[in-house]
Amino acid sequence: MDRILIYNILNKSRSVILLIIYIVLSSNSTIQQANDSTHTHLHKIIELSDLDLREGRFNQSFDTLRSALPIATEKSDTSAILKIHRQLGILYGKFGQDSLANIQMQKGLFIAKKYFKKDSSSLLTSYLSLASLYADIAPYDQALLYLDSCITVLPSSRNANYINSLYGKVYINKGEFNKAQKYYSQLEKNLSKTNKNFQVTNYFYLGELHLGLKQPQKAKQHYNTSLSIIDSFGVHPMLKPQVLEKLAMLSHSTGAKKDAYIYMKEAKQASDSMFNIRSITNKSLFELKNKYNEDLQQKDKKIHDQERIIELKDKASNRMQWLISILLLSAGILFIYIRQRFKMKHILYAQQLNKEKNKDILEIKNKELAVNALQFIEKENTINELLEAIKASDTKKHKKLNFKYKQNSKSLWDDFHSRFTQINDKFYKNLLALEPSFTPTELKHCALIKLNFDSKEMAQILGVAHNTIHMSRSRIRKKLNLSREDSLSNYISEI
Repeated sequence: MDRILIYNILNKSRSVILLIIYIVLSSNSTIQQANDSTHTHLHKIIELSDLDLREGRFNQSFDTLRSALPIATEKSDTSAILKIHRQLGILYGKFGQDSLANIQMQKGLFIAKKYFKKDSSSLLTSYLSLASLYADIAPYDQALLYLDSCITVLPSSRNANYINSLYGKVYINKGEFNKAQKYYSQLEKNLSKTNKNFQVTNYFYLGELHLGLKQPQKAKQHYNTSLSIIDSFGVHPMLKPQVLEKLAMLSHSTGAKKDAYIYMKEAKQASDSMFNIRSITNKSLFELKNKYNEDLQQKDKKIHDQERIIELKDKASNRMQWLISILLLSAGILFIYIRQRFKMKHILYAQQLNKEKNKDILEIKNKELAVNALQFIEKENTINELLEAIKASDTKKHKKLNFKYKQNSKSLWDDFHSRFTQINDKFYKNLLALEPSFTPTELKHCALIKLNFDSKEMAQILGVAHNTIHMSRSRIRKKLNLSREDSLSNYISEI
């Protein structure tokens, strides 16, 4: 698509060179990527537009640049956009549209400052273009400011000759010929080694300088040199009428009226034979063409903006649909989450109630067990008192009854232990998980501790010495790694 547009642009120029270069570019573009190819074509077109400009084909140059600008903008080719704005500024200047020329060149300067900060040459060329524009606009001070900026950007520039020529031109237009001579004295030594386009204008201004310095012969010599280059190489044809008019004026001032007449006649012929870009008719035509192009660009921009708005609306609509879907999905997930959480709370609450209920039942049963144990202790104390009374009167009968009592006591303990295990079914399992080395006797002691029996009561139930219980409690504390500050009863009660 880009190559077709570029081909149409090339066809608008009447120069055969355009077509030749396009063919060369087209053959080379097959081995390049699309973007690189477009970039190359754009810059070659700009060069060819510059060639049209230098050879006086201003309309072709303008059409080419105006057609290339949208492509460069679409491709975001900032270097091409910079050059196009700069050359459009020069063209507007040729048409006498100084304000439009300034706008275009300021656009170029803005791009150079924004995108080419490290590229001093782009910034320098932008300042030079503006300086060249203002070199012909009184009071010329703006041109000097831009030239000073050139020196600041690149003090040792290869464009030193061009900068010096502009300084000289500005001071000539200001009538300060001595200052102008300082710049042209340096330039004149190397002028013959520069390109013909540069030579034409500067030999003309050397003529202006010497004319201002009251040196007519030198002025005539430089005017003739400028005229000779124009005729030989066909560069800057717009300058030819001015050069001939200057030669006519010099001839008339020296009394060579015949030569003056010939020069004036040639000046008129040169002016009539070429497309007079500064004529009112052509200026109006140019303005109409420029307005038409601007209207087209504005319409294209409006269309592009409308398409962009539609695209943004579609994206916004899609985003809204996605957002609604996400909100609905989130609401669904939130509902399920709240519902599940409510169920879990209900289950946990039921479990908690059941746990508390079981705990209460366990406490009641343990209290009943403890009451039975206390009753057993009380009964045992009574029996012991009776046995002691019998022992005093009948030793033989005491031994018999005492043996029978001990057998019965063991049976009662086994019954108590069995009931405790049924009520606290996981107690021994959890206790052994903490310390597998507990002995059966220590397990019995832990069971009684859980029921809140003190050492004296435990000794009575188990039928052992009080000191034995203390030693057993000490071993249990050690196995459970409890310090003296820790309560053994509280620890075991939580198991």
